[in-house]
Amino acid sequence: MKVADLIKHLQTEYQPDDVIVAAWWEQSFFDENNDLNAEGWADVAEHMEDHDWWRTHEILNDLYTDYLER
Repeated sequence: MKVADLIKHLQTEYQPDDVIVAAWWEQSFFDENNDLNAEGWADVAEHMEDHDWWRTHEILNDLYTDYLER
């Protein structure tokens, strides 16, 4: 996802004072040796966006539940 697309989404879906949980990954988190050019990274990022994030949601939901049970 391009940063501009994320900004547009946030601006249309949320108010400035809304509180959300956000996470992002950038090329340097994976490609420490700079093996990919910008086009290569864009292809990898697009592939990652198609990933099924259900496990990530389950983990966050468990953290939410744990917090409520404290």
